[in-house]
Amino acid sequence: MKKTCLLLLLSIFLLSSYAQKPFAGIIKSKTYVENTTDANILSQFPINAETTVLNNKVKSEMVMQGLGITTISDGDKMLNTIILDMTAFGMGSYYKTTPVDFSKTKVDFTMVKEDTKVIAGYTCYKVVAAITNLETDDVTTANLYISDDFMPTFISTQYFGLKGYPLYTSSDMDTGGVTYTVINEITEIKANKKIKDVDFLLPASALSFDEAPDEVKAMLGDGDED
Repeated sequence: MKKTCLLLLLSIFLLSSYAQKPFAGIIKSKTYVENTTDANILSQFPINAETTVLNNKVKSEMVMQGLGITTISDGDKMLNTIILDMTAFGMGSYYKTTPVDFSKTKVDFTMVKEDTKVIAGYTCYKVVAAITNLETDDVTTANLYISDDFMPTFISTQYFGLKGYPLYTSSDMDTGGVTYTVINEITEIKANKKIKDVDFLLPASALSFDEAPDEVKAMLGDGDED
């Protein structure tokens, strides 16, 4: 259960990956669930996160039950880095960098401009994204809300081809037969010209994911599980 939620959250936060239009600032968001009364699911939410943006570099940070999760995306080098901070459990910090690969996914979009929401001060309209895994033909659907007035040339690593920064994302999930809806919503956007490249460097204490214990690797699907 925890592994499934972690992978889902990582995919959500990697939305904050590549913006062609220059922007420097802090974006705050909240991830929460609806349409379930399952205590195991509800106990893991809500989760508040903070995203730092500098042109094509984006860093998102959150804490889930003591686990620190940071994603750093570099749109110029087309790389995603995930950092797991396990120091609260006496296990150190570990990072993994992977290249972005759009070749195995197809995304189709349906614009519903009459369906609008005001999010973080921006009027947004609905975009339905149908994501096809080209290896399995499995299709998942997400409801997004974007604004033409905020980062309109943003390019997402998950919703490739979308023109705009999702200020709201809603996806239906099924974990062990338990169905629920996960929502990620931007709550605040603040420009900040003091953000520099140094803010996106790896922590000095972080070790390569290859050096992580098996239980840490298992959290991202790379280790042995029982």
